[in-house]
Amino acid sequence: MSMGRNFAQFVVGLWVTVCCLPAPARADHALRIAGPSIEGVFELGKPGPYWNFYVDIASHSPVEVELYMLPVKRFTRAFFRHEHDCIYMASDDEIFYEENGKPLTDFLYTPAFSRINLHAYTALSAPVIHSRAKMEGKAIAGDEGLHVSSIVQRRLPFAKSILYAKTVDDAFSLIVSGRAQVVVAYSIDAAQYFDRAGETSFHTDPDFVLMSLGEGMTCWPSADAEVFIAYASERIKALNASGELKTRFGFMRE
Repeated sequence: MSMGRNFAQFVVGLWVTVCCLPAPARADHALRIAGPSIEGVFELGKPGPYWNFYVDIASHSPVEVELYMLPVKRFTRAFFRHEHDCIYMASDDEIFYEENGKPLTDFLYTPAFSRINLHAYTALSAPVIHSRAKMEGKAIAGDEGLHVSSIVQRRLPFAKSILYAKTVDDAFSLIVSGRAQVVVAYSIDAAQYFDRAGETSFHTDPDFVLMSLGEGMTCWPSADAEVFIAYASERIKALNASGELKTRFGFMRE
């Protein structure tokens, strides 16, 4: 039995029961949704903003969906090879799609459910970074997700010189060990690490943003995908209007 089928049964059998929701009507074809497996950020079955939000979307979906967790390095490549119908945590960066051979307008996509900002973090004993100029000459660390992101590589002139660690947690440990003076990380990933580790020894300037991206869901066009994207878009709009994107999941839209 595939990981995706296990997930579908998990959603219907457990989360629908817990949430007291009737099982949604299912289409004959299950949409194969690729999700990036990122330790400490998005892992199968582990509570966190991205997992919790995906379960909410999947458990209400009018068409059947199957989640396939893929290594970050294979995530987008598999989608653009048509191996999956949709991608979760999809960027709204138009150049990203063009670099992969298709304009964004060739796809079906939701509005962003989150806008992630890349910040520069330093130890409390070091000055806060307020500009890129203040990063010059410093050893900078980041997680491997930044390493494989074509968007990061294109937008950050210092991307190739970053010390890449397996996880966000490991990136921050490079400051502790003295191998780095700065960690670049998306604010939501850093916040998850700080909560998970009870960490309070780093700071950042919230107004200094290295890069900002919207995250949503993107699908290849099909009848099922059209139904799913229309539903997911309305769900995102409703959760945003009620404030639940922030209060329930910790996502920011601005």
